Amino acid sequence: MPAQVKGTFCNIKGFKPSQRTRIAIKDMNNVIKMSSYLDKLVALIPFYHLFAGRKSYTGVAITSAGWNASTYDWKMFNDAMMAIPLIKRKRLENIAENEMLFANGKDYEFWTCVYNSL
Repeated sequence: MPAQVKGTFCNIKGFKPSQRTRIAIKDMNNVIKMSSYLDKLVALIPFYHLFAGRKSYTGVAITSAGWNASTYDWKMFNDAMMAIPLIKRKRLENIAENEMLFANGKDYEFWTCVYNSL
């Protein structure tokens, strides 16, 4: 299913972002970077739960890990993994919407385009 956009894409000629816009873009890049880290970290959680602290004999550790894998809450793990992109998008939307409220001129056009594309 293709992503829905809120409006039409636009072309802003001669746009030079203000200092505030440049800071907001850095904030957006930070959200993207941190969500990527979160995605990787959350993906490791089941392995940590299944195998952390296994200092017993190998056969016992494998048996124990097999039991833990069958009882691990995979639905909750899936829900957590699926929520990360939604949270990232909402955070980006919030930044764009906030900037749209306080911008004027070409900055306003830019943030309107960004918000509509999210």
